[in-house]
Amino acid sequence: MRDRALAAGLAMLNVIHPTAFVSPSVQMGVGNVIKAGAVIDTEVRLGDCCIIDNGAVVPHHNLIRDACHLAPGVTMGGGCSLGECTLLGVGTIVSSRIRIGRNVIARPGSVVVNDIPDNVVIGGNPARTVGKRR
Repeated sequence: MRDRALAAGLAMLNVIHPTAFVSPSVQMGVGNVIKAGAVIDTEVRLGDCCIIDNGAVVPHHNLIRDACHLAPGVTMGGGCSLGECTLLGVGTIVSSRIRIGRNVIARPGSVVVNDIPDNVVIGGNPARTVGKRR
């Protein structure tokens, strides 16, 4: 979708709510939406077309690739990596230095304490694979 918008000559903007905090050291792509109360701390790299929802907390040195959605209340530890097209459901908690693959869905309230492969649905505390994605 991003490529089609750019090819059509559309400008991709980042929309940041005035009550969100985005550190000056964040490297951010285009087409992102940062909602009310979100916190994106130092040295975070954020790809294109992501949604960082209300009250989500993204601390230092995280990498969030293109088209990720962090739902309301997501809390991450530092040094994590999210693959493209990953959705972390409402209230998901991700421990520090965790790698989550691409095309992953974390059910609401998941507690992620281990690395997660590509193309799965996870849930629970601790989060386990509960399904596959195509």
